[in-house]
Amino acid sequence: MFVKDDRVYIYYSATNTRHGSGDWGSPGIGLATLPADRFVALRQQIADVAGVVETPLLKPAGNMLLVNADVDERGLQVELLNDGGRVIAGFDRDSCRLVAQDDLRYRVQWESRGKWHSLGAAVGRQPFALRFIINNGALFAI
Repeated sequence: MFVKDDRVYIYYSATNTRHGSGDWGSPGIGLATLPADRFVALRQQIADVAGVVETPLLKPAGNMLLVNADVDERGLQVELLNDGGRVIAGFDRDSCRLVAQDDLRYRVQWESRGKWHSLGAAVGRQPFALRFIINNGALFAI
């Protein structure tokens, strides 16, 4: 298995006989592909009810939050939570905007008082948690 140009390539061997039959049949090599980081997704369970998932407290390692998601414009919202579990002012779900980076990833930003803010502006070096609200679509990776 390897990744090239945001595509995962998985080579496998197969045969046209049942496992354990003692007959090797006609063996061959196959190839399966999928978009990078899209093995598993989080989706809402009930169509009209948003799915919510929260991370444990994280220590920031960068200034930008990228999500690998298959969503429409408002299908995914993100909130930042302080160490007490409260939403950090200006980093609520209604202020959240996803900016397409490429075919797989979105940069998460928040708008407050006419200005755009990234993850780094919210938390400095303090621990925080992320709350994802999935309204329509799938969240694959952060």
